[in-house]
Amino acid sequence: MARKSRQASQQAAALGTQVSHGSAMKAASPPKYKTALYTRLSVYDMGRDKNDTMENQIELLQQYVAQQPDLILSEIYIDNGWTGTTFSRPEFQRLLEDAKVGRINCIVVKDLSRFGRNYLETGYYLQKVFPLYNIRFISINDSYDSLTADPDSMAVSMKNIINDYYSKDISRKVSSSFDLKRSQGVYSWGHPVYGYIRNKEDPTKLEIDEEVSPYVHLMFQWALDGMPVGRIARYLTDMQAPTYQRLACQRRNGHTKRKGSDTWTDSTVKQILTNQVYAGDFVCNKSYFRKYDPGNSRWIPEDEWIIIPDTHPAYIDRDDYFRLKQHLLSLRQKRSQRRINNTELREQMPDLFKEILFCGECQRHMSIRRGYGKSLYKAYHCNGLENQFHQPHKGFTINADTLEIVVLWQLNLQIKCAIDIDEMMRRLSLEETARQLKAHRQAELNMLKAKIANIKKRRSKTFEDFSEALIDEDVYRMTMDKLASELDTVHELIAIAEKKLSSVDTYFRIDNKWLRSFVETGALNEMTPELVKQLIERIDVYADQRIQITFSYTNWMEPLLECFEELKTIEAEENST
Repeated sequence: MARKSRQASQQAAALGTQVSHGSAMKAASPPKYKTALYTRLSVYDMGRDKNDTMENQIELLQQYVAQQPDLILSEIYIDNGWTGTTFSRPEFQRLLEDAKVGRINCIVVKDLSRFGRNYLETGYYLQKVFPLYNIRFISINDSYDSLTADPDSMAVSMKNIINDYYSKDISRKVSSSFDLKRSQGVYSWGHPVYGYIRNKEDPTKLEIDEEVSPYVHLMFQWALDGMPVGRIARYLTDMQAPTYQRLACQRRNGHTKRKGSDTWTDSTVKQILTNQVYAGDFVCNKSYFRKYDPGNSRWIPEDEWIIIPDTHPAYIDRDDYFRLKQHLLSLRQKRSQRRINNTELREQMPDLFKEILFCGECQRHMSIRRGYGKSLYKAYHCNGLENQFHQPHKGFTINADTLEIVVLWQLNLQIKCAIDIDEMMRRLSLEETARQLKAHRQAELNMLKAKIANIKKRRSKTFEDFSEALIDEDVYRMTMDKLASELDTVHELIAIAEKKLSSVDTYFRIDNKWLRSFVETGALNEMTPELVKQLIERIDVYADQRIQITFSYTNWMEPLLECFEELKTIEAEENST
């Protein structure tokens, strides 16, 4: 069979393969392509060429489609302000999704540079993606139409390479321009840090942001007084000091990508306290990132930063800033050393109850504390502090040794119970005992159903008495309400009895999950985190040192124990008769 050409495939896809039946067949009309217009203009291109505006692009494309008998306009996609070096553009991604589901099957652009300036990715879409989905692609100024041209042609490839080079050349020039301005202490990129705004008369200079400056002054004053960073963050949150993102959102009437949180974090406060900009200095060249050189992105060592002193008003004296910075660095080094020590402690004293130990007062996970005193110690603690999910309570601690002794003791009791029941079941004729249990439970169920019949009979009698005026309306209503309540209660008991009856076959078995888990574990002399997590679902510790343990497979244990309790009742009933 002859292989279809790509052009033929595209035509067939556009035509929709419509066949008319009958002796006479009309000539097929040309396929109508569902056409998408795609336009793009980067921030850099805006204003450079007055003829290359977004409006002019759209008008050119619309005129072209109107002149083509086989094209019908379906949708217009506009990426305004997006660079051509990446295809992660919102409207392009929407166009791609629409193409995949068949909403459009033809794309028209002004030229290849509007489609993309990345040579490799542009070629990938032209040569791989669009043919896969039978998408016709037209670039007007390049005289390129995938229906008649070869996407692998040298002309298209060279055009893509030129666009790629042009994009990287622009990026290199823009980066060089900004590098020069930064080396001169000129603020020409990005937004000012929290507490500063651009000078209205000279936007390359910074000035104090009076709206939030009191909060910045407080941050540095508290830090110089020795207040921990975490407490500073809590105070700022309590004072409802606007965070950077929330402030930006307010000033732009909500037109920001992120609304921001009202909560200050330790890391945000630390970034401000350790930023030399607040000492009045211009600081740049902290990192290297270039679109034309993405493989070499990196952070730059501090001794290579560009620092120009006294370029704008300061929040903190420079000597105080370096003293504070040294203090925070010292704290960080101490924390690092503690982490090293904690690693050693974790190996010596593992957390047996990780993820299953909870505070019974607030239901939060309890945290472990390890350390060195006269000897090694380990304890579990809940600080009881209020947060957005929990009410506050008095913090408390429980000694880890005490908790481990209690849990090991309770585990062994549970294991002994399981072993005893396992031995009893092996001595029983399980089939006969199960039959006996079900007969007893069926008898209870029958009694409850008889009660239902009795209540309905009494209800009918009450209605007859009321109809014959033997009782007044008040007595009638009171009696009927009482009978309705009794009926509801018995129906609930019947549901429980039916569940108990069906549970015999499920739980009264030698392979009961709870039974096997605890019997096969055997008596314990010590615990491991893995074993504890296998046998215990959760542990709740209360401020008065009460400990509540919820074992695994409780839903398998309780019905089995109920069966044995009922067997004792059956035996007692038989002995009494």
